[in-house]
Amino acid sequence: KYLEDLSLDGPQFTNAALCLVGQLPNIHSLSLRRSNYSRVGLQRLVGLTKLQSLAFSEVSLRDADVQQLKNLSSLTSLSLSGTGVTDGGLQHVSQLRNLKDLDLLGCNDVTDVGMLSLLRLTKLETVQLEGTRVTDEGLLRLAGLSSLKLIQVNETDVTADGVRRFQQRLPNCRVSR
Repeated sequence: KYLEDLSLDGPQFTNAALCLVGQLPNIHSLSLRRSNYSRVGLQRLVGLTKLQSLAFSEVSLRDADVQQLKNLSSLTSLSLSGTGVTDGGLQHVSQLRNLKDLDLLGCNDVTDVGMLSLLRLTKLETVQLEGTRVTDEGLLRLAGLSSLKLIQVNETDVTADGVRRFQQRLPNCRVSR
């Protein structure tokens, strides 16, 4: 009941575990690793109105699954590292208007198209794009987010010239490549 931080790691955690997590009204931070959850399980998280940080890692998520998260309005940090999220899933992520940190590490079906959805996240400060298919074009789209402080573009198709052009538009944002 008073638990604020929780990490569930491993295949033994299923939708049933998320049913229990959904009954923890004071949880602020939740990490879910190496497990499989469906939309049914993720729906149990909708009532976690105090949830600020949610991390998925090596979890099989589809774009439709991410839609279940759109009502978590208190989220400021979301990691979708190593999930199956694509540009379509970023349309749902873009409804999380308080998001400051977004990790898309290894989401290799995220492209320049998905960067358009991120423009709705006006509070976004850090974006991890390592291992995505973002190019110079996608990076330049993010120059419209004046709140950005750090973008990581390792293992993408972003070039040194693309970084230079981005930083001309948004000089206070550090780009790591």
